[in-house]
Amino acid sequence: MHRFSILEGDPEPLVRTLADQLTVIHGDWQHAQRVPINSRQVWVIPASGRLCLVDGGSGESPSFVCNAVHRVVKSGMFLASVPTSSAQSMSMRWIVGVVPDGIVRVRIRAPGAKLRQVPVVENVFALRDHGRAFPESIDLIRGG
Repeated sequence: MHRFSILEGDPEPLVRTLADQLTVIHGDWQHAQRVPINSRQVWVIPASGRLCLVDGGSGESPSFVCNAVHRVVKSGMFLASVPTSSAQSMSMRWIVGVVPDGIVRVRIRAPGAKLRQVPVVENVFALRDHGRAFPESIDLIRGG
């Protein structure tokens, strides 16, 4: 997939048990790429004109988002996990996303929260913080 250099490296296929739970996305499992972040097991997976972002979770069911490649090129895409109760007050908000080549930062917009700018490395951005708002959108910031 041109425009996403992360997919040009040696693939790191999804764990078979995880792929078995995600047959609905019809992913090209052999071309999956593990996202270069330390805190989660996340893959970018091409899937018939779409791109999917899969979070293998930590003992939970996997979560995923898929979108048409042309939409990801235009707007990027992300997954987020936000603590939902005061019992989780020590839990962290976690946002990870994929953007096309040429994007150096993203601006994360969430209701009632100040804008957060996050750097992009190898088509990927990740944020882990104490925020409580679920992101509503991201703005892509090109290098230049």
